[in-house]
Amino acid sequence: MRQFFKIKPGTKYDQAIKKHFAQKPRWSNVMKKVGELLGENITSMGLCRDQLWLDSAQLNNQENKKLLNKVGELKVNTKRAKEVLEQYKKFILEEELDDFEELRVINFIYGVNRVAGQELSYYITQDFDIYYETDFDLAQKTSGLVVPITEIEYQEKYLEELKKSS
Repeated sequence: MRQFFKIKPGTKYDQAIKKHFAQKPRWSNVMKKVGELLGENITSMGLCRDQLWLDSAQLNNQENKKLLNKVGELKVNTKRAKEVLEQYKKFILEEELDDFEELRVINFIYGVNRVAGQELSYYITQDFDIYYETDFDLAQKTSGLVVPITEIEYQEKYLEELKKSS
């Protein structure tokens, strides 16, 4: 049986979600600074505050490509790589991202996830509220961090958001 929920306003989970979305745009500043540091046009990177992750395909300079391992993680076995990591961490501090958490990590911390055999989908409104559709009682699983709503409320909000984005 399908069940519908929305994030409960004012909870620690809601605050963590709002903080995530408030901080996320600042990553573009970090990307720009990393690009300037490397002399590259950086268009995507892992949003990780402790370690620099880049797609090596976007790098043109062979010396920069050598700074990364096969999966795009910055190596720290050279003086240049250590300098880049140190500067990257300064960029993180400058942009006040030293406590940034990815959405999937926040969801895991607060129990907003499914287990094998369960279904969970969601959409995020322009106000950064999250609406969920599941086949299990997410409110019980999260100890009240989400509240049950009707399917009609869920669909109405979804349509309202579609109109806003058009």
